[in-house]
Amino acid sequence: MENVIVDPENILQEFESGNSVFGSFRDRFLASLIDGLVLLPLVLIEWFNKSSFKILPLMVFTFLVGFLYKLVLEYRYGATVGKMVLKLKVVNKKFQQVNLAGVLLRNIFDIGQRVFFLL
Repeated sequence: MENVIVDPENILQEFESGNSVFGSFRDRFLASLIDGLVLLPLVLIEWFNKSSFKILPLMVFTFLVGFLYKLVLEYRYGATVGKMVLKLKVVNKKFQQVNLAGVLLRNIFDIGQRVFFLL
């Protein structure tokens, strides 16, 4: 990918003009909905397991899959399934592939939420 220089003062003007390299709110929202649909079977299994079966290995499995979904896909491919469908890519400030620390920092609230609700 070529190096793109972004002038912080022109980002808003660039975005509003439609010439932005950033994903729109609509595209990111749709990507999030697609990811929700991809994870829906996992969420249903997790909910049913917590309310009925209470099988610990299944709880751990659903936690790990949900936990690793965004982390692995964004680190390895630069996008989750939803982002891939909408041709969005997660990059760092220099528009290069994001590293593992960047992915972890980017998803810190999702990680915290999953750990909190595991208990």
